[in-house]
Amino acid sequence: MNDQMAVQAVLSEQPCWWLAPDMTVELNAGARQGGPGTLLVGLGDPGEDGQAVCLNYKGDPGGARSVAALVAGADAARWQAWRARLPSTGAIRTIVVEDFSLDTCCALLLFGAALDGRPLPDTAAWVAYVSAWEGGDCLDGADLSRSAACLLSVLGHSYLPPQAADVARDGYARAGLHACLALMRRMLASQPRPEAGIGYLEGAEYGRALAHLAHERQMYELALRQASRCQLLVDLAGSGRQVLLDALILSEVFPSGVLKVMARADSANSWTRKGYALLALHRPGEAGNGNDMVLSLDPRCGATLEGLWRALEALEDERWDGSRPADAPRALASYRDPANPARMAPGAPNQPWYDDNGRHTLLAAPKLLDDGRPGSLLDWRADVLPALWRQYFLRPAAALVEALPVPDAAAAVNAVTAPPGRAKAVCMLRWNAESAAAQGLHPDLALLETPGFQAWLASHSQAGGAAASPLALPPQDSYEVLRCGAVQVLAHRHGVTLFEGPGARGAAQPLACVAAAVAAVSAAYSGFLADYAHKLAEWTAELGKHHGAAAGRDAEGWGKQMHEVKARALAVIAGGSMLRDDFDENRVSEALQRWWGVSQQRGELLGLIDRIDGMMRHAIAARTEMRQRVYGSVFSALGLGLAANHIWEPIREWLTMNSYEWQLKLFKESPAPDVHELAAIAHQVANYELATVGVVVGFSLLGFILYWRFGIRGESH
Repeated sequence: MNDQMAVQAVLSEQPCWWLAPDMTVELNAGARQGGPGTLLVGLGDPGEDGQAVCLNYKGDPGGARSVAALVAGADAARWQAWRARLPSTGAIRTIVVEDFSLDTCCALLLFGAALDGRPLPDTAAWVAYVSAWEGGDCLDGADLSRSAACLLSVLGHSYLPPQAADVARDGYARAGLHACLALMRRMLASQPRPEAGIGYLEGAEYGRALAHLAHERQMYELALRQASRCQLLVDLAGSGRQVLLDALILSEVFPSGVLKVMARADSANSWTRKGYALLALHRPGEAGNGNDMVLSLDPRCGATLEGLWRALEALEDERWDGSRPADAPRALASYRDPANPARMAPGAPNQPWYDDNGRHTLLAAPKLLDDGRPGSLLDWRADVLPALWRQYFLRPAAALVEALPVPDAAAAVNAVTAPPGRAKAVCMLRWNAESAAAQGLHPDLALLETPGFQAWLASHSQAGGAAASPLALPPQDSYEVLRCGAVQVLAHRHGVTLFEGPGARGAAQPLACVAAAVAAVSAAYSGFLADYAHKLAEWTAELGKHHGAAAGRDAEGWGKQMHEVKARALAVIAGGSMLRDDFDENRVSEALQRWWGVSQQRGELLGLIDRIDGMMRHAIAARTEMRQRVYGSVFSALGLGLAANHIWEPIREWLTMNSYEWQLKLFKESPAPDVHELAAIAHQVANYELATVGVVVGFSLLGFILYWRFGIRGESH
């Protein structure tokens, strides 16, 4: 009874009784060593002869699976070494942690209590729970609000600052560690078996953890919309077989504490309905600390990423080209010397890809080298993801699938030069039954039904060719899958891929001919539309001219050219009639016409024919009206000039002498007029002759302008 009361008294104290006000707390995943009075949790090399205490199970020869298990299972010799550096918690001046995880908090509580001789309840169940969590195994079920590991993870991540540069600041680290230790102690006191679930707890830390857990759920749903998803054939540990797994690939800008758990439990969105067992996470803001490029497996699936680990290490060696640092190799199970497991093999690099103590269920990027250089020369998009794709998709797919030659008609279509962006590719593939049987994969046809495999098939007939990375897979809504017996037809805007599955036996050949026919019609439509656009620009320019050779084009020439264009359009429409007797061929034809816009182009051509007719009539009418206007204006000018002359003639005779009166005056008048009078009369007659010319010209010009302006109908132009 006294022991139980002592335990409860310890658990009811402050979350960390030795977290003194003058103690420094650092959050630094890249720390390797420290000075006197420094405690590193989850960091450093326990074997180094330094002044700090390093609680790190990674590379531990004892095989501990967590820091908590390392502390709980430490023998007397190890405790003696620890106490030689830190006699009690009062000697701790600096605590450096990798994160605020369940393992970190549990290890600190165990270490502090043991160092000061304070009693704690039986923690064997908690240590096993922590080790399982560190190994990637979640024992809590679907309700994450009752998971001790998830609650502590989201609480710790809630204290991380938005800017990565501020993560190491003591204020954030101290507040986060204090809150996580407080919640850890309350959970430890309330539930001796954490796998049974955590119930309601008092305290602000528990409420904050629940609130941020709901926030993490929203962030996960958002991440699903932006992530890349595919299915991979991953090697089963200890055998030559593979297992089909859903993979989730995304970049994580804001760190999440439970994204991995939510993804692995997501049976609603994963294709296998078993969750995303493989996660590939890229955290650009954490470059250099080993957490920027991480690939992990659900341990329950029994798979291993050893093949990928070896491929990445080989790629690193190739990039370093003999200059990869290997003078102080990091302790790693995969690089241990077989002759002496206590040391690393010759040539082991200082910063290799992490191998999860040889289990290869968690791969993490190398950390920074001691001189500050990056430990890895690989890029996430250009190197890591293509290596993952080659190892677990292209390698098995290359054995399952082989290319087929397309029929002559389809080959001719593939060689056709269409307008930019309009060429349609026809590609044929088939299931390689002989190779699949030799590998023992023939009975397992699950890969052929996956969305990732279908997207890869669709990529073969696209401009970039077969996808060399999961990020290069086309979106699922960018293509359509038609099943015609054992043949899969994948149609998209740029072409079509036909895949003969098991038992197809050449069934794709007639479908490829159908695709070639639709592609030919589409190319003809595209060619006609491009040519029509050119001619339309040419006609428009000519219609805008009112002088020169273009103005002299006669209506017959316009009509002939436009009739030729109309006849070509009708011929293209007639060639687009592709109704067949076979049901599957008609389905493929209709789908391809829809994806390639043939139906839409046919409607556009019908509309163009009407517009060509209207343009032809307008052009002819415009030329005819112009000719009529010119002729009419000339005749109107002549007529109005003659009319004005007839009206002006009597007025002129009244105002001056006509030729008869001039003769009478000259020969009959007595006495005869003198020379000056005759000159004045002649001058007057000449003036009125000029006035007559002016009247005729003026009225002729008026007649020309009136007809040109109003035409014969009297309407404004």
